[in-house]
Amino acid sequence: MGAHLFNFGGKIVASGNGISIFSRSGFDMDAASLVSSFNNQQDGIHLEELSTVNLFNTPAFSGVPGTTTLQVYKKQITPAAFKAGMKMLEK
Repeated sequence: MGAHLFNFGGKIVASGNGISIFSRSGFDMDAASLVSSFNNQQDGIHLEELSTVNLFNTPAFSGVPGTTTLQVYKKQITPAAFKAGMKMLEK
């Protein structure tokens, strides 16, 4: 089983290496958290097989005002890389 990273109201900055979510792993963001991935030599965010990234914005639950934000910019290859058959869902 893979690992799971939770970011609730925090700030994560990845410069130079990007963020990799390996096989069967996940990354959840909520409570006005901010993740910035920039100036990367490869992908800004790289997801392996059966991995997930979930962005929530539920101030009523967390009690934290603001929006959850994922920023990917100034990358060398792609902003987000997915294995074959994977896609990003927007709700």
